[in-house]
Amino acid sequence: MAAPVEGDTSHFVRRMPSWDEGRYPDESEVDYLLRLVLINLQTLAADAETCIRAYSSSVPVADDLANDFDTHVEQLEWVAPPGSIPQDVRAKIRAVNAKLDKMSGPQDPDLWSEEGLRTRAEWVVVRRLAREAVEALGYEPEPPPPWSGRTYFLGRVRVPERLFQWLDGLRNDLRRRFR
Repeated sequence: MAAPVEGDTSHFVRRMPSWDEGRYPDESEVDYLLRLVLINLQTLAADAETCIRAYSSSVPVADDLANDFDTHVEQLEWVAPPGSIPQDVRAKIRAVNAKLDKMSGPQDPDLWSEEGLRTRAEWVVVRRLAREAVEALGYEPEPPPPWSGRTYFLGRVRVPERLFQWLDGLRNDLRRRFR
């Protein structure tokens, strides 16, 4: 992806047609990680019930989502060349990560439970910050698809069927957009 002009998010698509977490053969590492961060942000921005339904009941939703987001943001910071992501977008992404980091500090297991995800004010702030970051990326906030009970393997990653289909559409859209 060519380096955008500071503050210009016109190179991003407006709607996410896919939730595919696999890396595509013609996708740069930066584009791939940015897409994963966007998927995490879209899920973090969703209401608690939608977020919970996007995962298997055997998965600790809040923990997994926060850990995945932190990992993807950290990896993106390592590989993204200076200027490849506008500063305002970076600031919005970092604000979400900083809030999650602050929440991780105190030993409060209720905060990371499904009930905490539903009722705690900290998660209201995370959802607002995530929506702001999604919009800064030039996307409309969209809820993740519910977990279908079926999974697909993309490399070593297991993903629900609807997520696989949604992300496959995003991949195709990004391929058309960034050729």
